[in-house]
Amino acid sequence: MHFASALAFFFSDLAPFLVMVVLMLLLAILWVFQFVALMSLEDEELPGEHARIGWVAAFLVLWPVAPFAFMLWRYRAAVARTDRKSEGPPPPLSSRRRSIQRRAARRAQEEAEEAAGEGAGEGAS
Repeated sequence: MHFASALAFFFSDLAPFLVMVVLMLLLAILWVFQFVALMSLEDEELPGEHARIGWVAAFLVLWPVAPFAFMLWRYRAAVARTDRKSEGPPPPLSSRRRSIQRRAARRAQEEAEEAAGEGAGEGAS
């Protein structure tokens, strides 16, 4: 009886504290896993050029709610992706950097075609 009463007294005072510690540890683990998931996303999977920076800011400033918001966003993005797959090929989600690279490749191809056309025109005359 004496041990049981001492145990009950110990847990009656510490129970709220222990519950809070366990919840904070679970939130910290969830935060780390979701942050790693954010960092492992490809640029094409994010909707905009600065989306990753925005999510990192949200994770740092709004740390208690950011993992839940990110999980919700990832779920909705996955649903939208599967909907687009059923409709046909999705439009490419590229960053500004990739679009600049594509434009530069097109310009280089056009210049090469012009140079080939000028070279063929000189050989004919």
